Order: sequence, then structure tokens, then C-alpha cells
Amino acid sequence: MVFRTAAKLLLASSPALVAGQGYYATNRGGYACYAYGNWGTVGGGSTNYNYKPYATISGGHSNYIYAYGATISGGMSNTNYGPYSNILGGQTVRTYGSYSATLGGHTTYTYGGYGNVLGGYLNSAYGSYSSCGGGTYHRVYNPYSTIGGGHNNYVYSYSGTVVGGMYNSAYYASYSAVAGGYSNAAESVGGAVVGGYDIWVSGDWSMIGGGRYNSVYGSYTYMGGGDSNKVYDAYNFVGGGRGNKQYGAYSVIGGGYANTGYADYTVIGGGYANRVYATYATIGGGKNIFAYGYASTVGGGDNNVAAELRGLVAGGSSNNAYEEYCTVGGGAGNNAYDLHVTVGGGRANSGSTEYTTVLGGYLNVAVGYASTVLGGYDNEIYEEYAVIGGGLSNRGYSEYGVIAGGRENYVTGFASTVGGGLDNSVYSSYGFIGGGAYGSVYSYAGTVGGGYDNDVYGDWGVIGGGYGNRANADYTTVGGGYKNYATGYGSVVVGGFTNVASGYVASIGGGSNNVASGDYTLISGGSANTCLLYTSPSPRDRG
Repeated sequence: MVFRTAAKLLLASSPALVAGQGYYATNRGGYACYAYGNWGTVGGGSTNYNYKPYATISGGHSNYIYAYGATISGGMSNTNYGPYSNILGGQTVRTYGSYSATLGGHTTYTYGGYGNVLGGYLNSAYGSYSSCGGGTYHRVYNPYSTIGGGHNNYVYSYSGTVVGGMYNSAYYASYSAVAGGYSNAAESVGGAVVGGYDIWVSGDWSMIGGGRYNSVYGSYTYMGGGDSNKVYDAYNFVGGGRGNKQYGAYSVIGGGYANTGYADYTVIGGGYANRVYATYATIGGGKNIFAYGYASTVGGGDNNVAAELRGLVAGGSSNNAYEEYCTVGGGAGNNAYDLHVTVGGGRANSGSTEYTTVLGGYLNVAVGYASTVLGGYDNEIYEEYAVIGGGLSNRGYSEYGVIAGGRENYVTGFASTVGGGLDNSVYSSYGFIGGGAYGSVYSYAGTVGGGYDNDVYGDWGVIGGGYGNRANADYTTVGGGYKNYATGYGSVVVGGFTNVASGYVASIGGGSNNVASGDYTLISGGSANTCLLYTSPSPRDRG
């Protein structure tokens, strides 16, 4: 009891450690707390100093207020220099801006008016109306900007935002934003990075979703993600992929690897090492594809080229459309060399003159204007409007000539035709060979229906078939058989073998070794018959 009484007397005689020196200032308790400002308040705590009017320190330790109407609720070693600003708690917190607020954290700073730092460590908000949510080592330098959290993020732009992540920056242009990720930067007006690693957006109102090492330098561009993709112009879209580059505007790269667009309004869907060099050109996908022509298109495949205006290569391998409006459907090693040429597919086919068509096959060539090879192998056309349907090693050298098929057939006469067979040839206009082998037509409008080694030398001559038959004069006919000869004008051998009709309009029905050498003579059949009688008057004797 003696010691307790002595202690009370000692405290009563000591100087006051809680003081309110300001006019109407209030100290409610604590240790070494001072309220120097008029109407100031210190609620409690220890070593707290309130120097300004209408300011309040609720508690804590070693807190200081140097601003009119400021507040410190608690914490340690906090200082408030901002009028009407608030520090809720934390340690070594500094507030300099008017109407700003710091909720807590360690070594955090609020410099701008109406700014706030929610917490964290070594975070600073320099801009008016700026905000830092938490995390560590953040800097917010401009008005209306925000850092949500993370580590070592920076905002230099007006109304910029970094939501979180690490080493992310929203640079000098206004309204830029980084949502998260690592070492990402948005330095353009309205530029945005959602996430990823080492992403860079410098085009106004552009955005990168994620990935790594991606960059956008053009305005109004979107990149979804991927790796090491670059966009240098405006209004572009890159979905993803790796190593893709777009230099033109209003263009699209869907994805893939090492694809490049050099012109405006281009599209590359995907694939590998594809290149677009002309406006409105499109590559769907594939590998090592090149679109050089305006509005040209390559659907896919590998090593295909659309070189000129509105050229099209649908797919395949090593196909080339070298001229305007050319089309290659697919296959391998096909070439369209002139305007409006079409190669449907196959292998090593080519169209070399305007409007030529090769639909398929192998090693087929259409050189004649508007000529067509439907298919087959090693077929060639060199004249206008000619057609080869198919077969092997057929040659068309006549305008409007037709070879339907077969092997090693030749057409050189105007509008002549070979239906098929082997090694048949038509050398005159309007000649026709239906089929067979080794048949020839040397005369105007001559016809060989088929057979083997049949030849027509007379105009409008006809051999229906057989073997080794000859129609040597105009309007002659050999129906068939073996080695029958119609050598007289208008003569006829219907069939048989080794028959000869040499007279004018002479006829042999059949048999063997018959000879009708007289005009208008007739041998119906038999063997070794000869008719030499000249019948008069004949039409040529009439006056």
C-alpha cells in the first residue's frame, strides 16, 4: 500500500505525456500524444503528433499529421501530408495528396489528390485519382490510373491500368491496360495486354490476349496469343501461332508458324512459312505457300504459288498459277502459265495459252488457245479449241481437233477426230478415226471406223474396219475385210480380202482376189474374178 501511494504521488508531480495544445484540441489517451491543431484529435496510441486543424489520429505509434482535416486511424510511423486524406493503418505510410486514402501496407506512398493505396509494400500512387491495390514495388504516375496488385508493376499513362502480375507496365499513352502476366507492356492509347510473357502493345486501341514475345505496333489490332508474333500495321487480327508477322492493314493471320502478310486486306489461315504479298490475297493454310497476285488465293498444300491477279491454287503440292485468273485445283507439279488457264489436278500438267484446260492426269500439256485435256498421261495439244479426252501420248496439232483417248494418236487436220485406239493419225480437215490401230486419214473428211492399218487417201473416203484396207480415191468405201483397195472414184469394196475396185464407181461385195477395173462394174463375190468391161454411156460420156 505504501509503494502504490508513492507511485500515485510521483505521477501527479510528473509532466503530462498526453497533451492537447491546439484550440479545442482533444487528446483521449495514450502515451506521448500531441494535438497541436485547432479542433484536432488524438485518440490514443503512443508518440503520435497531430499538427493541423480538424485532423485526427485515432491510435497507433509514431504517426504524424501535417495536413488540414487529415486522418490516421492507426499503424506505425505513418505520415499524412494531404488535406482531408486518410491513412487507415500500416507502417511507414505517406500520404501527400488531398482527399487521398491509404488503407495500410508497408512503405506505401500516395502523392496525387483523390488517390489511394490499399496496401502492400513499397507501392506509390503519384497521379490524381490514381489507385494501387496491393502487392510490392508498384508505381502509379498519372491521373485516373490503377494497379491492382502483383509485383513491380508500373503505370505511366493517363487512366492506365495494371491489374496484376509482375514487371508489367502501362506506358505514356492514355487508357492503356495490362491485366496480368510477366514483363508485359501497353504503351499506346487504349492498348491492352490480358496476360502472357514479354508482350508489347504500342498500337492505339490494340490488344494482345496472351502468349509470349508477341508485339502489336498497329492501331485497332487484336492478337489472341501465341509466341513471337508481330503486327506492324492497323486493323489486323492474329489469332495465335508462332513467328507470324503482318505488315499490311486490315488483314488476318489465324495461326500457324512463320507466316507473313505484306499487303492490306490479306488472309493467312494458318500453316507454315506462308507468304502473302498482294492486296486481297488469301492463303488458307499449308506450307511454303506464296500469293503474289492481287486477290489471289491458295487454299493449302505445300510449295504452291498464285502469282498474278485473282489466281487460284486450291491445294496440292508445287502447283503454280502464273497468270491472271488462272486456276489449279490440286495435284502436284501442275502449272497454269497464261490468262484464264485451268488445271484441275493430277501431276506435272500444264496449260500454256489463254483459256486452256487440263483437268487431270500426268504430264499433259494444253498449248492451243482454249484447248482441253481431260486426263490421261503425256497428252499434248498445240492448236486452238482442240480436245484430248485421255489416254497415253496423244498429240493434237489441229484447230478444233478431238482425240477421245487411246495411245499415240495424232490429229493434224482442222476439226478432225480420233475416238481412240493406238497410233491412229488424221492429217486432213474433218477426218475421223473411231478406233483401232495404225489407221490414217490423209484426205478431206475421210473416215476410218476402226480396224488395223487402214488408210484413207481420197476425200470423203470411208473404211469401216478390217486390216490393211485402202480407200485411195474420192468418195471410195471399204466396209472391212483384209487388204481391200478401193482406188476408183466412188468405188466400193464391202468386204473380203485382197479385192481391188479400181473402176469408176466400181463395186465388189466380198470374196477374195477380185478386181473390178471397169466403170460401174460389179462383182458380188467369189474369188479371183475380174471385170474389165467398160459400160457406155457413162455419165462422163454424156453431153
